[in-house]
Amino acid sequence: MALVIGSSIAAVSPATAQTPEDANDFLSEFRELQGSPAFEEYNEFEVVRSQAVVAVQAGEFDDTERRQMRLVLQALRSFNTAYRLSQNGSVVESVRRANETGQALNQLSAGGGEKYSALAGLALDRFYETQGDRIFEMARNTDQTRQRLALMREAGTAYSRAGASDRFSELTVRTSRLETEFGSDLERINESAAGSRRFLDGCSATCDSAISAALLGPNVFERYRTAMGADSAAHRSLELAREHRIERTAELEELAASTRSSLVSLAIGSLLVALAYGALIALIAGFITLRVVAWQQDFLAARVDAVVLGQGWDDV
Repeated sequence: MALVIGSSIAAVSPATAQTPEDANDFLSEFRELQGSPAFEEYNEFEVVRSQAVVAVQAGEFDDTERRQMRLVLQALRSFNTAYRLSQNGSVVESVRRANETGQALNQLSAGGGEKYSALAGLALDRFYETQGDRIFEMARNTDQTRQRLALMREAGTAYSRAGASDRFSELTVRTSRLETEFGSDLERINESAAGSRRFLDGCSATCDSAISAALLGPNVFERYRTAMGADSAAHRSLELAREHRIERTAELEELAASTRSSLVSLAIGSLLVALAYGALIALIAGFITLRVVAWQQDFLAARVDAVVLGQGWDDV
């Protein structure tokens, strides 16, 4: 599942929604929220909404109560929006919107509305934990390490706000371990890729073809050994990039192709030089062999002459 930041639903932000002033306005706003699926699933918010309906109709509606009701309405609206975002698949954004609910509840608690904030806080904690589970599942299903880390951090935030300390601690350890591994692999990718580029820059035209490589003479063997290391490093970088699905994969694929091409040219060039040296050695060996054979023939001929001459003196 992809990381969803935005939302495709139209929702009224608490900051831009019309702010009621008198009791009747508040009563109308609270009644409009009746039957919300968010409050049906998280019924503590429905209880808060019902309590608010009673409160605005009972007694004198003074400034203190007006401030409390504004915060209650803000909390109800923002949670309703957070729930709708969650149902729409925008899970990460739903948590961020739920933070507005938490802020309203904190202000409500500080302003004497503890009976509302405490009850709604229980539901908000459950919502955070549920969304934390969903975001963590999204993190497990993505193959992009950078995105996985971002989702794991979001899930950790949700667990922290939910008060799920065990899950938060476990996820923090896993996130830290993955961050360390990812950081180490990124360093290896950068170092290996840099080494491969240095080789290609230094190789220049001598690695373009087997003939160019062969013209290096005996130096081609050392260049070939260096090419093997550069090619191995380039493909190691590419393998790690594919494993983590980082954005540089295409760049590293091109680098690996270049080092492999240079390696092949140097391998063939090395073979040509080796064959040339082999042919030269064979020529020299052949010449020496011919000289040895000629010497042997001369030596044998000399011995035969000596034998013939010896036989002639015995007969006289």
